[in-house]
Amino acid sequence: MKLFFLIPCHNNAGTVEEVIAGLPREVAGFDAVASMVVDAGSTDGTVAAARRAGADHVVRLPHPRGVVNGCLEGLNRCLAQDADAVVILDAEGIYSLDAIPHLVAPIVSKQADLVVGDRGAEARAGSGAIKGLVHRVAAWAVAALGGGAVADPQCSFRALSREAAMRLSAGTQRTFAESVIQAGHLNLPTASVAVQVVGSPRNKTRPVRYMTRAVATAVRVSMSYQPFRVFAVPGSALCLGGVLIGARFTYAYMAGIAPGMVQSLILGSLLLSAGAFLILCGVLAELLSANRALEEDLRFRLMNLQGRLRRFARGTGPAS
Repeated sequence: MKLFFLIPCHNNAGTVEEVIAGLPREVAGFDAVASMVVDAGSTDGTVAAARRAGADHVVRLPHPRGVVNGCLEGLNRCLAQDADAVVILDAEGIYSLDAIPHLVAPIVSKQADLVVGDRGAEARAGSGAIKGLVHRVAAWAVAALGGGAVADPQCSFRALSREAAMRLSAGTQRTFAESVIQAGHLNLPTASVAVQVVGSPRNKTRPVRYMTRAVATAVRVSMSYQPFRVFAVPGSALCLGGVLIGARFTYAYMAGIAPGMVQSLILGSLLLSAGAFLILCGVLAELLSANRALEEDLRFRLMNLQGRLRRFARGTGPAS
């Protein structure tokens, strides 16, 4: 089995060498280990620093694309190198690398396909009261949306099995928490492992922007994985309001006082029409979501077949 250390970078020349130097040369359960650095358009010599540190593979993206997109590209590159498991690391050296054997242990024992680091309540609270609250709400939201009981879904320090890497590298998620939700909907077992925080991010996100981005992510994820509920709940509320107003107009009509309540009839009709439209949108969105699931499954099967053919061509494994 082969383990890859994936390090997405953007202007991390001052820390990436130390991170690469601290990577373990042997990990229990794996025959070989390798490192891959994905640089998202750095301008401070990050690529040169990674090569000086002895990174096995260095990939430079032409334009800045963010950490999550760098991870997605890196997962695809690791899979092309026949990775059996991937550990995603932070290029700023925020986490202690001593946790790597504990992160991959559930994958080696086939107990989990996605193992997410848990920074602990104190470390999460140390980022600020607002961010600490957002972290707690995010963990609850991830569990409510089917992401499983992951204590710290926004932690970037994580390990993935080959199957999880193939299924989660489709590029549909934009945040680390969203990938945990996607893993839950794909029936990939998840687990949490305690990790130690030894540093702090170089560029901290402002609390207001952090909360706004978290809310936007929650809305997008809800519409992606539970579209019918997102549209049907407000649609049903509008329909109920239309029915109640229509019942009021009907009562007034039967009582002979309807001529002065034409506005109620118009409002009830508008509410019923809007509610029915939202419910119809929910049905269509649910069908599109099912079609996307089929496409993701087809992509997984094709990637699995390509991997088997590559291993067969290299003489390192069977083709079927």
